[in-house]
Amino acid sequence: MTENENPIGFGIIGCAEIARKVSRAIHLAPNATLVAVASRSIHKAKQFAVKNKLSDNVKLYGSYDELLDDPLVDAVYMPLPTSLHVKWAVIAARKGKHLLLEKPTALDVKMLDEMLEACESNQLQFMDASMWYHHPRTAKMKELLLNLELFGHVKAIFGGFIKFQQLLITGEYIHTGIGLMAFLRSASGANLINLCLRCRGGIYMALGSPISLAVEVSWVIPVGFMIHSSSSYHGTTQFLQNDIRVKPDLDALGALGDAGWYCIGAILWTMNQKLPTTVAALPTTIRNSAGVILSCNAALYWDEEQTVATFYCSFVSHETMDLAVCGSNGTLHVEDFIIPYEENCATFSFTSGAKFVDMHIGWNVKPHEVQVATQLPQEGMMIQEFSRLVKGIKDLGLQPDTKWAQTSRVTQLVLDAVKNSIDNGYKAIQMYGPNLD
Repeated sequence: MTENENPIGFGIIGCAEIARKVSRAIHLAPNATLVAVASRSIHKAKQFAVKNKLSDNVKLYGSYDELLDDPLVDAVYMPLPTSLHVKWAVIAARKGKHLLLEKPTALDVKMLDEMLEACESNQLQFMDASMWYHHPRTAKMKELLLNLELFGHVKAIFGGFIKFQQLLITGEYIHTGIGLMAFLRSASGANLINLCLRCRGGIYMALGSPISLAVEVSWVIPVGFMIHSSSSYHGTTQFLQNDIRVKPDLDALGALGDAGWYCIGAILWTMNQKLPTTVAALPTTIRNSAGVILSCNAALYWDEEQTVATFYCSFVSHETMDLAVCGSNGTLHVEDFIIPYEENCATFSFTSGAKFVDMHIGWNVKPHEVQVATQLPQEGMMIQEFSRLVKGIKDLGLQPDTKWAQTSRVTQLVLDAVKNSIDNGYKAIQMYGPNLD
């Protein structure tokens, strides 16, 4: 039997803009077919079909229940507002539909657990729709990160230079330098052997109260691994006023749930899905008048690995999709990890063994650009993989692959911790360690 025989039948619940991309991906995947689309009104479903040039064979429904009762629908893709996920995901699972859920998966992990339990009890595959995991570039990056000779071990030491198994960090912050230092000091128990705050005008200030001027921060902590990720874009006035992602009754997590999901997911992917010891948001959060997060920063710390990760997510900054990972022997950097610049070819830079030579201006090696080609765009790869898993359950009696549920759950746990930190005066949240029950 070939892959495209008896394809998995998909239904789309909700005609959000991202559903256009996924409907095309279903069409491109060799083992999937679009059976039906549902909206809250038949008029919206028809508009979606015309706009996306769907086949006349695709059934259109004016209610979600009608689609979920269709026996030809094996799996549903659900790009509904986050506040509606738990209701319709549980209903879909009870009706035997495998679930591909748009991110963020839930408003908190309790809601996600309710959905995961519904899928597990009905032997259904769960996956969130983070497409970048499925690009072959992601697998290639992981291959290099696991190469101890080229990249190094997570317990190795990274820095602007390597010295005494400690890391010298220097950077500029506005108001947030204090918060980041306090977090790292409390999270790591670091010996801050070199610390100063310097105003641009040259006046030195003692560590203590926050200041509004830009300051230069320099301190030393023991650390083995550094990760940074950012996901941001500059929303238009219409977006910032009307998009569901800035509405407290629809997507109350705002930029943290939308853009931050990618950053947290990328950091945890780098750390093989291990929860950090400590999480703390930094005091830079921007909210709209309804209290929804438009921009925020956070830092994560792993005590055993002595690893620090930071991320920035925003609806009010220039577009970024960066991931940078630094080890003892190498560094990896990708500028478009969420959505590649090109569909059929993606790149990232990797450097191993770089150093200054006698303090000359220049490096002994330059970053190597790694190219990875793919026949399907990453969303098509996601649909293909999800359909493969569903087909194994449906036709071969295999068990659902719990890897994807676990990936979503650890991401949600860290997201919840960041939100908890923001809501509680940016206090550090301990997630894992000997002091926890």
